Amino acid sequence: MILKVNQRKTALVGGYYVQRCNDGSYKEERGTILYEEGIIKKIMPDVLTTAQAKQKLGQDTFCIQLDSSFHIYPGLIDIHNHIDYNLMPIWERPIYEPWDNRHEWRHINCSEYQKIIKGLRSYISDKNVTKEFEISGIEIMLQYLAEIQALSGGTTVLQEPTELFDDQSLRSQHLLLRSTGVPRDLGLLPSQFVDSIIDFFRPDIAANTNKLYYPHQITSQWFAYPYKSSNGNVPITKYIEFLKQCSIEDIKRSTGGYIVHLAEGRAGNLLAGEDEKKGLGMDQYSKKEFETLKTLLQRIPNYVEKVAASRLTIIHGCGIDLENIENIRFINDCKIRLVWSPVSNLLLYDDTPNFLDSRIDKNLLCLGSDWAPSGSKHIWDECLFARQFALNRCNVNKKELNDRIFNMITYNPAQTLNPNRLGQIKEGCYADFYIVSKNKKLPDQVKLDDSNFDFSDKYTMGTIIDGNLVFGAEELFKLFESAYNTHIDRCSVKCSDERELKAYYPDKLLQYFSLRKKNQEIDIEIFLKKIDAIFKEYSDKIGFSLLRSEFLSSEDPRYLNQIDKLKRRFCPHKFDNSEV
Repeated sequence: MILKVNQRKTALVGGYYVQRCNDGSYKEERGTILYEEGIIKKIMPDVLTTAQAKQKLGQDTFCIQLDSSFHIYPGLIDIHNHIDYNLMPIWERPIYEPWDNRHEWRHINCSEYQKIIKGLRSYISDKNVTKEFEISGIEIMLQYLAEIQALSGGTTVLQEPTELFDDQSLRSQHLLLRSTGVPRDLGLLPSQFVDSIIDFFRPDIAANTNKLYYPHQITSQWFAYPYKSSNGNVPITKYIEFLKQCSIEDIKRSTGGYIVHLAEGRAGNLLAGEDEKKGLGMDQYSKKEFETLKTLLQRIPNYVEKVAASRLTIIHGCGIDLENIENIRFINDCKIRLVWSPVSNLLLYDDTPNFLDSRIDKNLLCLGSDWAPSGSKHIWDECLFARQFALNRCNVNKKELNDRIFNMITYNPAQTLNPNRLGQIKEGCYADFYIVSKNKKLPDQVKLDDSNFDFSDKYTMGTIIDGNLVFGAEELFKLFESAYNTHIDRCSVKCSDERELKAYYPDKLLQYFSLRKKNQEIDIEIFLKKIDAIFKEYSDKIGFSLLRSEFLSSEDPRYLNQIDKLKRRFCPHKFDNSEV
């Protein structure tokens, strides 16, 4: 993260802050949060005026006076994302039947994916190489805008950045958000790098270009081979050898965790049955990926403690047989976290695992938005859909479900990254917050309680990272400017409800990338026009119209239409478009 920490002694006064209780539930109290140098120093459940706050905290405290409609959540963690694709529109599945697994649509013979998604991504990269734009690179510009999209939904920690930088020491950094690829962003030691891995395994069909791999394949005949990258690295072999050769303490010191895409395909939950020829039931190759990994790990002496020490996280995990008690015991004992991405699963496979009703330890479950071509706009949108889906499909009451879902985007992913710094509003944690205001006329005594999911990103008031207001409504920026008695550099993004959203750009960041001349505002519309021009050029080239994704889900009718279809199909009984 290039964003510089806000060193000012600052207090958020008068809003409701959301705290996690020991039992995993959440409570809201109106009070004051004090932070300095990007760290929460003190939390006081007192309704104070600015003068009272200064008297208690010191006259040198910059006090931001909030009203009772402001609700302060911990910064949200999106542990499954591919940000360099996140301005792309949702990909219309080119076939009626759902895919069996991800290796079909990723195959070189899937011309629709190669042309519409990979082709556009390559076209953007080529534009970056030609350096025909005045601003220093389309890749940087694309990430810049994609991060604003993530910020609009309260994301403060994001997985998998694009590698933008020539300087190896700067690789994997985000511009405005914390990155799972940068240990210091997470409060970890330099040696504790979080390794994000796309493939542990690939089937042998991946190299076969003589056949179209469209569903439904008899995937039980496929073999899970260790994936070998172009540089000769074999991630699964490297991971297994690391566990074999190191002690538990060495493992803890030497890694910040492993986040691995694994076993992605039909889960056998909504598509019930065992007749694989009809495409029903669990995808057998996806099942094989998980079973192969489990077998390899179980051969390692003291594997339970070593896997737990390595902080292994599995993204998707659709091929895990949740009825198999041995699988449940293996996951729980090894403390393997699972990242659920239901929107992407349903768009691609018409199916998604029922993790919430399984016997997997609820503290091991996380949510991830995946990517724009088959996923949510940002982690808050994934959270809203997951809740809607679970209300229809899972056996949990509403209050318990709200707490569990919220844990899956805050506390639970923080456990695999750094629970001492992330995922909660408590002393010692980073000053990362997501601030919303559902109703400006909300009485002081009324709290959101179990209605705290009944709002979309158009109610975003601000996202704060390292104590900096990096994105938000003009109203909140004015409160910060008034308290600091200084202008906060920003540029504007318009919303249809006529609120003006703003984004903060620190001088150090702007000077480093030469994205603007000193003391001149960036015009975000110029960025958007350049990106739109590239989309149009590529659309004209392939004869298919592709439009950039909007920042807010509430501002993107094409996106909302797809999510609406998913809700009506998979959440028919309790669908309520008031949240749309």
